[in-house]
Amino acid sequence: MNYIAPASASPTPAFQNIQQAARWSGRSDETIYRWIAAGKLAAFKAGRSTVVKTDDLMALLTAQPVRLARKGAARAVAA
Repeated sequence: MNYIAPASASPTPAFQNIQQAARWSGRSDETIYRWIAAGKLAAFKAGRSTVVKTDDLMALLTAQPVRLARKGAARAVAA
């Protein structure tokens, strides 16, 4: 699956700090740190900041399986 940015979007930076990566990916800071600790995502120090490559993050996100709801899971009931 290839990511195609909308024409109006600003260019995606090559590197992102943890907070930017979390916001960009829709995940939490803690998840990004867990992926780094588990060796799933490479990280680098840039001064005092920890940064990740946007391409590496995108590759990890596209490799993540989508969780589907189980059969028999609770459903919302219309009032």
